[in-house]
Amino acid sequence: MVQIAQEADGTLSGKIVKGLAANNQPDRRCTACTGARKNQLMLGMTIIDGMKQDGDGWKGGHILDPENGKVYKCKMHVEDNGQKLVVRGYIGVSLIGRSQTWNRQQ
Repeated sequence: MVQIAQEADGTLSGKIVKGLAANNQPDRRCTACTGARKNQLMLGMTIIDGMKQDGDGWKGGHILDPENGKVYKCKMHVEDNGQKLVVRGYIGVSLIGRSQTWNRQQ
């Protein structure tokens, strides 16, 4: 589960606050990550950063895939009256990437 929050500079970021199903292991580490994230705990790790509002969505930021340690460009928008967040990670142009739909948790 990822918590999205607005930073002091107005950008959005997202951090892992809970693993889902088999990934719900508090001591799970990002072994595939590089740099400062290498072997860091996934719980509490910021995986989305630098998202700037653009019309009805956000773009210009990055998203980390903690499964493979790769960082992708990111854009996202909400659907269903804010109940779903469509997150797209991509390389170069947004046509080369994939989208996931995340459901809001109460």
